[in-house]
Amino acid sequence: MAARKMMERENVIRFSAIQSLFNKFFRKGHKFFGDLLDGWISRPDAKIRLFGVSRADYLAMNDLDKHNARKNANDQLEDRFRAIFQRRHDCIHNCDRPRMSPQPLDKGGTVLKVIQDIEYLVNRSNEHINTEFRQFLVSTGCSAVTIGQTGY
Repeated sequence: MAARKMMERENVIRFSAIQSLFNKFFRKGHKFFGDLLDGWISRPDAKIRLFGVSRADYLAMNDLDKHNARKNANDQLEDRFRAIFQRRHDCIHNCDRPRMSPQPLDKGGTVLKVIQDIEYLVNRSNEHINTEFRQFLVSTGCSAVTIGQTGY
């Protein structure tokens, strides 16, 4: 029982948990997730289902519209992953119980789209962490030798 409570308390399958764990190491203006949205939406592989706006439409917007689109994109991104994380939770914790049965997928290609969206988030996050961790090491006074030994 104690282990279950600890797992629920320490759950990092939430954007807010991810932000609190990583943002303390990131420079101002480089925080997960809002600060990164402009670059993420502008990527050729960005998906409307993640951000609520296409890359082409976003790039054609004026500054005010981009500001509003980023605000909406942050909500869209959180909603998308909240749904993915909840589905994962339901599958792990509910599907193996006798009274429960697997729920049908809404649309064709759902699993592939979920995998693509998770890969997008993980790859972009990994790129960002790699860049920011080097900056963090520099800002804390680590020597070039130390930074080199860490691989950054």
